[in-house]
Amino acid sequence: MPQINVRGIDTGKFLKVNSHLINELVDITGTAKDDFTVEIIKSDMLYEDKVVENYPFIEVCWFDRGQEIQDAVAKSITNQLKTIGIEEVDIFFTHFQKTNYYYKGKHF
Repeated sequence: MPQINVRGIDTGKFLKVNSHLINELVDITGTAKDDFTVEIIKSDMLYEDKVVENYPFIEVCWFDRGQEIQDAVAKSITNQLKTIGIEEVDIFFTHFQKTNYYYKGKHF
């Protein structure tokens, strides 16, 4: 169920760390591997009247797992991206509320 949305990172480059990252996140969160989704979102970054190089952003959408686990996930993502030469990344978390998340027409 954790959804990892990636912006500003080339798909081929991210693929080099994807499997290892998900395995680490499984260990950190105790979540089943097949519950994770990863989406590379292709977009253009604009500044004034120009298209500029995208900055790496990672959004993790999930049910809140507490600050300690969230910090560990952010550290894992940051460390994995460093292995492919990405030294700076913004990571932000969106917390779903169970009453606002539906599966097969029913909320959690």
